[in-house]
Amino acid sequence: MGQIDQNLYLAATTLYGLSSILYIYCFVFKREDRISYAYYGALAGLLLQSVSIALRWIESGHGPYVNMYEVLCELPNPKGLGRTAASALY
Repeated sequence: MGQIDQNLYLAATTLYGLSSILYIYCFVFKREDRISYAYYGALAGLLLQSVSIALRWIESGHGPYVNMYEVLCELPNPKGLGRTAASALY
């Protein structure tokens, strides 16, 4: 399931980017007739991102939250300073 949610997240990010470009295009060239395409593209991105978050939630068994300890433990650090810093905070 990990590959599916990553693909959904990538598709959502792509839709957000394309929608942003289309919004800018509509704003610069005063093309209000095409702004609904940007809106529905962003809405589709939101739907895909929501499904991606739900799949991650199901896979991990808990909500999509992260605390400072988890962030510091996952820092790429060859000497383990992330765990030391996390232990110092908690």
